[in-house]
Amino acid sequence: MADSINGIWCGQDGQRTEILYEEVKLSDGTEVYGDYDRHHYVFKMPPHGEWAGATVDLVLGSEDVVFARYISESGEELLSEPEKWTRCQSTVS
Repeated sequence: MADSINGIWCGQDGQRTEILYEEVKLSDGTEVYGDYDRHHYVFKMPPHGEWAGATVDLVLGSEDVVFARYISESGEELLSEPEKWTRCQSTVS
């Protein structure tokens, strides 16, 4: 198991999410807070955007992979299977 879920994660659609302990910064710059442990993080999406109001449940799969589940306010899974995000690669200029 990887050391920690902290870091910057990239979705397949170009979105970026930064996790630093209890704080998450979404692609649009919105900051939200949730329940953190080293290999798992749960937070609620803000009331705007694609996943408005959904609970996001992130589980670290490896050092460079996290799996995201999106759960509606009624408890329904919003995707048929977890979405795979990868740790963003650093760019040096």
